[in-house]
Amino acid sequence: MLRTLSRTGSKPKKFLPSVSLFVVASRGDKPINLERPSPRIPLELIELVFSLLPWGICTRSTLSLALTSGFALASRICRQIVFKYFFRSIRLQDASWARIIKILSISRARARSLDGFTIIRELYTNPAHIIKDCVELRRLTDLQYLRLDFGKEGLQTQHPVCQRLFPNLASSKLSDLVIDMIPRIDRTLLSFISTTFPRLKTLKLSVTGRLTVDRECVCWCCFEDILECCMHSPIPDSYGDANLLAESYAAALQPLHQLTKLELGIFLSDEHMIYEHITHPAEDNEVNYIATSPYNCAICYVFRQEVRAKEELASGIVFQNLPNLCQIKWSTFFDRPNPEDELESSARRLKSFRSGWALFERRDGRVVRL
Repeated sequence: MLRTLSRTGSKPKKFLPSVSLFVVASRGDKPINLERPSPRIPLELIELVFSLLPWGICTRSTLSLALTSGFALASRICRQIVFKYFFRSIRLQDASWARIIKILSISRARARSLDGFTIIRELYTNPAHIIKDCVELRRLTDLQYLRLDFGKEGLQTQHPVCQRLFPNLASSKLSDLVIDMIPRIDRTLLSFISTTFPRLKTLKLSVTGRLTVDRECVCWCCFEDILECCMHSPIPDSYGDANLLAESYAAALQPLHQLTKLELGIFLSDEHMIYEHITHPAEDNEVNYIATSPYNCAICYVFRQEVRAKEELASGIVFQNLPNLCQIKWSTFFDRPNPEDELESSARRLKSFRSGWALFERRDGRVVRL
């Protein structure tokens, strides 16, 4: 039996009420339910929809945090789901760390929970954005991945910053640590990291990432200033040779029994090589230029075999001292069998300083260069 029902108000109203019409289909032997049905969507389906949303946007205070407000205010369940996905991976590009702390603290207080910020699993940031409230990092008990950009730090500020940040993360479950643009990699830094984060499985530190060229000025004078602000080549000033460097680094990393991947962004070539390269004439006879590093320099090509032998020797020593290590990377100028195989365009030569990675793996007890 089909009946058409009209839902209108029985009392007189000042304004004309809107009329909503709908059809109810029922069997003749059962009473008619005049109330509009209220379907319930399974919680699992709601969470699946939220998981498909682009939560990887950067946490830029007002804009990105405002995007979650509508979902979070729908219900307590929606708020928990939103927080779970939005705060799982935090990418701080400004000083919004204090606001995130406040939001999560209020949420924890309402839930009467004494746990830390367990929903945060990944954190990408600059130390300057979290150094003020670094004590709050102790609440990231389930943090697994940390990536720091030390581009604004110098040789004198690197260690004090690490001393303030790392102890506050010691209680976390950190398994992957990445530090980009760090001014120096030495035994002190590696020892501090290995004793503070003994559960690390992946460690990536890079100094050579700082060797970028300003597009507005490509002269060697400006680039030489960049070279002086970091220890890109520890040999021979800090370590006499690759053997001593590898033994020192391996000894500092001994506490990392679970470490499987190690990436060290330093050159194992002698420091003087890059400075001598500056004096080599340009093939195109330009007055102000930056060649694509010793990689494509015919004069520097004579160092290729020597540098590659150092990289293999150092990798073997580190593998020998870290039994669970499977892969190691070093920054290098000679990352191809033949430097002439890859020709760089003139546009790129004016914008970048060519360097790559020397990748080694342990296979059946042997050191294999990939």
